[in-house]
Amino acid sequence: MLRQPLENEKVTISRVHSTVTYPAKFIFLAAINPCPCGYLGSDRHYCNCSEKQIKNYKTRISGPILDRMDILLTLNPVSLNTSTVSDSSDTVRKRIEKARELQYERYGKERCNGSASMEELTNSISSTQLDTLQAISIKLGLSNRVQMKILRLARTISDLAAEKNITDEALEEAMSLRKITTHLTFTKIPSMIGESCHKQQKDNQ
Repeated sequence: MLRQPLENEKVTISRVHSTVTYPAKFIFLAAINPCPCGYLGSDRHYCNCSEKQIKNYKTRISGPILDRMDILLTLNPVSLNTSTVSDSSDTVRKRIEKARELQYERYGKERCNGSASMEELTNSISSTQLDTLQAISIKLGLSNRVQMKILRLARTISDLAAEKNITDEALEEAMSLRKITTHLTFTKIPSMIGESCHKQQKDNQ
């Protein structure tokens, strides 16, 4: 039921006498335990779930729903006694306001990167970066929808850093925020593309 509202930002309600469509642009937040018992990956408790139980548990969320999520994170336990240093709320607010100004200048209206088209995004990304993303997507089997979300997220990360174009670091961070962990980095672009093409040729043979 969430697939269409997340994709089209509209919800349609059908009844016997009429059908009504309402705007449904919203921020969707969801959380799930790593396994049925909740202790997978914990260094304080032992997980007693079998591999099959964990697999069945994770498949309760469909692939199409995951594809429609911008950020996917695995959170680890944090000790409340550990002191951390982070930016103040005022500093973060100013950074976001500056990023929104950059987006307004780019699109000429009040609009966020989350709705930017591929044509609009390619104006600030190099062909080498696109080739790299495509090579990684082929290797990991990423859908076109996920690739678009990575580009939009990278554009926002670059805006927060006040960068005119999408940087390699922003693209890598965007992929890490999709839980894409790979040894392939943007400093190994030629070898990575060659490896992906070689693998594709072997598969075709």
